Amino acid sequence: MEKKVKKIVIDKIKFDTKLSLIILNTKTIWPKYGQISVSSLKMPQREFNYQVNESNELVIAAKQLKEYILPGDLIQFRIVFEKEKTRYEYLLITAETIDAVKLKKAMVTDFELIDLHGWQHEYFDNSILFTDNTLLTITNIKNIQLKATKIGVELAHSSWLFKHSAGVITGFLGNGPSRKIINVKAMLPQLIFEIEQDDLKNWPRILRRILGLNLQINNFNIDINFRISDSQLPNYQLIEQKQIDIKETKKDLVSVSIQKDYLATKLNHQLKTMVFSIDKTLTGKTQLTMNVSAKDHFEISKVVMQLRSDLFTHSVELLITKQKKLKGNGTAWQVKALLMMDWQEFYSLYWDLYLLLDFGVGLERVKVDKVGQRVQRRITRNYLKYSLVNQANNQIVAPYITYGKELAFMIRDMEAVETKGAMLNQKLAEFYFRLTKRLPFNSKKIWLGFEKFSMTAQDNGYAFFDYVMQNNLYPDFYYVLSKASPDYHKVKEKYPKKLLVHGTFKYYLYLLRSEKLIGSEIRRHVYSLRIRSGYMYNIIKSKQAIFLQHGVTAFKKTDYFKNTPNRGGFDLVIATSDNERRIIHDYWNYPNDKIATTGFSRWDLLVDKSQQNTMKSIFVMPTWRTWLEDLPGEDFKLTEYFQRYESLLKNPQILAFLQKNNMKLVFFLHPKFKDYIDNFTTIDQKHYVIYKFGDVLVNEEIMKASLMITDYSSVAWDMFYMKKPVIFYQFDVSRYLETWGSYLDMDQELFGLRATNNVELLAAMEKNLVNNFKLTDHQLMLHRQYFIANDHTNSARILAAINALNHSKDDDKLEDNKHV
Repeated sequence: MEKKVKKIVIDKIKFDTKLSLIILNTKTIWPKYGQISVSSLKMPQREFNYQVNESNELVIAAKQLKEYILPGDLIQFRIVFEKEKTRYEYLLITAETIDAVKLKKAMVTDFELIDLHGWQHEYFDNSILFTDNTLLTITNIKNIQLKATKIGVELAHSSWLFKHSAGVITGFLGNGPSRKIINVKAMLPQLIFEIEQDDLKNWPRILRRILGLNLQINNFNIDINFRISDSQLPNYQLIEQKQIDIKETKKDLVSVSIQKDYLATKLNHQLKTMVFSIDKTLTGKTQLTMNVSAKDHFEISKVVMQLRSDLFTHSVELLITKQKKLKGNGTAWQVKALLMMDWQEFYSLYWDLYLLLDFGVGLERVKVDKVGQRVQRRITRNYLKYSLVNQANNQIVAPYITYGKELAFMIRDMEAVETKGAMLNQKLAEFYFRLTKRLPFNSKKIWLGFEKFSMTAQDNGYAFFDYVMQNNLYPDFYYVLSKASPDYHKVKEKYPKKLLVHGTFKYYLYLLRSEKLIGSEIRRHVYSLRIRSGYMYNIIKSKQAIFLQHGVTAFKKTDYFKNTPNRGGFDLVIATSDNERRIIHDYWNYPNDKIATTGFSRWDLLVDKSQQNTMKSIFVMPTWRTWLEDLPGEDFKLTEYFQRYESLLKNPQILAFLQKNNMKLVFFLHPKFKDYIDNFTTIDQKHYVIYKFGDVLVNEEIMKASLMITDYSSVAWDMFYMKKPVIFYQFDVSRYLETWGSYLDMDQELFGLRATNNVELLAAMEKNLVNNFKLTDHQLMLHRQYFIANDHTNSARILAAINALNHSKDDDKLEDNKHV
């Protein structure tokens, strides 16, 4: 393919009344819709969608771009598109630096450089431009070497910073009022920070906090803060606070340790913290009593709840009602604070409790990490009593005890079981169950089937229940489902006497009487995933659990289902192959007698329906990302995840492919991201279809599809089971592997083509079209390796495994009776 590259100088940048960025340009005719890359001296490259208006102006949403257009900046816009077998690449360059006055309210005037990932310097007309061909990361310290009073910091590809820096490069330690200026001697690729001996003795806490540079580039002051991170971070991430401890040793060396700031504070001051009590005041407010002691004198400045997040720092200050010294020298205090919530700062999900302490050199953060027995008892018995509730918006701040025995809070929407009606039904069922516990009709061995949040009947939980019911194989089997489920009427019509409506008296009573919980998720989904205390929670923990699995254990490493009391702790786990059995045994620590290699129930129902369509279907279903979970909608739209899939839905070349081959692309988000689906739009309603959660049955869309595009989702296995092709769209594979890891080798063991951008994605789609959407010989070989069978009798094998589990339990009881 021929490639043409052209540089165009933008005449002017302005904002219209809706604050949409308009680039007034040349006589070039652009595609009506497309994608544009934006990079500059001060911000790393990101991709945005553009539209062309009637005046042939490129229009980009200023709300997206406001972080990228900064005073005194040089901007590069890059557009790449293909037309008539020619690849066109345009570099659109601002002729002058941006005037802050013209940008008005769309400007971000305050700026601190966090990350330069993705920049490379090039020269055009003595101006510095940047492309995405190589990497430059200077927020991550590669190596620290310390000897006596000098710190050497090794940076990656940073020479251009110093070549173009005007004046002296200044180093600093600390931040804000405690900032200390130090000398810097540049010896690339190492920087030597010269620290005076007195600084090491007199500024120990400043040395822990921050190490940085101040440079002048294009008359703009830039602070570069060196911090440590274990992996590459999103461009907009507010990096987790960590401290660098620098200590002098006896051998004229300096030791360095890097850890979270609150842990460093705790260790350096030998801090001990505890939530001593949780109470209700006379006015009905929740009050926390905390004790804290240290080896040094200190004062308590604030008590805060802080969002547990790698992406954003949100905190809410609690109202301190009383402080008193427990020791006269000020090394031990007791503080009382009222639980508060600014509902405008409502960010899900987990929040932790911190104290901000003043040891004389600025505030330091420490986590309150111990909980008294009284607090544990009260929250375990009745967490709702000590919760904050926003009735208007159905929101709650609920305290809970973590697995590490710490006090934390869940800030979330209220669960269905927390409504007044459901709570009354639960109390009545608990009373009736205790009253009739020893009566004969309570001896039935009831099985309960369920799926995610008790909200669906589409997965392995319902498929197995349906198989047992249709074949009359077990009479006391019931299915739990919320009345709000899109599948509710389907199940009610088919099995009216076997449906337990979540939250009703009958549901609670049968849950208490049940022997087995058989589902595609952990036990808590049959009741409430978010509630971790109370009588019902403890009852559920004692039930026998059969894990049918939601997806094949392969693409994502997880400890969530391990064989421990606070994780999975299942009595039986279903596997799909000998490969998966080994993973469950080796990584989740289940013995072989608790693993049954049977295949999935829902696979028995899969039938290839792709030939029945008038238009061939490509089903796109990406999975969720832990680092994006529970983001506010506006923040979600800034993520690479959103922009990549939004770009896919608006890509002109992909649309042309669909139109030419009479195909449609069906887009469906993972249920955990269902609240974000309205953010996605498309340019063509005929060839692109966007479904919301509950609009369609996922297995039906898989059966109709000729091709699937996913990333790391286990739905790929359902498609592969039917011997239909899958494309793995893995634009963030490095971040995914760093965060989760995979049991499969993503480079060698995937059973489909891999793509990392729209160009590669389109090429993979074209290859599968040429192959008539059939598996290759290599993929057929993997199919035989990855599945135990393809005979539609998986449910029969599962039932046999459960019955064998029953016999095993009965044999254990007989053996125990022999020794009585």
